[in-house]
Amino acid sequence: MIDRRGLLTLLASAALAPGAGEAAGPHPTITLWSVLQAARQDIPAGTEPEDIDYELTEAVAARLTAGGKAVTLAFATGLVETTERANRWDLWGAGYVIHGGMSDDSFAYFRAWLIGQGRGVFDQALADPDSLAETIPQGREGALDLEGLLFAPQNAWEEIHAEAERHPGFPEVHVSTDEQIG
Repeated sequence: MIDRRGLLTLLASAALAPGAGEAAGPHPTITLWSVLQAARQDIPAGTEPEDIDYELTEAVAARLTAGGKAVTLAFATGLVETTERANRWDLWGAGYVIHGGMSDDSFAYFRAWLIGQGRGVFDQALADPDSLAETIPQGREGALDLEGLLFAPQNAWEEIHAEAERHPGFPEVHVSTDEQIG
């Protein structure tokens, strides 16, 4: 999960990268909602309801990786800002009722789930937490959490850096699995 310390480390490493200050980059909140909306369209048709959250997380990570450093940083910043906006007692109370209890961690995952539902559901829940009663999918078993969404920016960031550290034109080294000689 990206917490404040993890995000600050991520931002600091990006700020130290060559050319980091040359462009302001995308707006964090706009990036968050647009990536989530686009990622929802990437979920395969016919996906079982219990698999949608996993597919959404995978689609977000793929879009962030494809978007590069600026998009990933903007998304991570928007995710932290939006998660903090939902850090409210009335939403905690709604989550507590829905889940029959709520720890600090499960509240973070619940807020990620709420963000994953999209801007309309999120804004409505902030205006009226009781509106979540109408949002819960029919027959949904288990907790409403999207813990994986909190890891998506970190996973994308690691993938982007793994790609960036490969040297173009440098031959890949393949280790043979054939029987040894000599």
